[in-house]
Amino acid sequence: MDATYYCEYNKNNITNFYLELLLLVVVLVSCS
Repeated sequence: MDATYYCEYNKNNITNFYLELLLLVVVLVSCS
């Protein structure tokens, strides 16, 4: 994969990544 494309992809999806991570934390806390 082209490195430049990969960097752009990461910048576009970094917020989505953190939202998924936050959702996972919420689920884990709720279930524990």
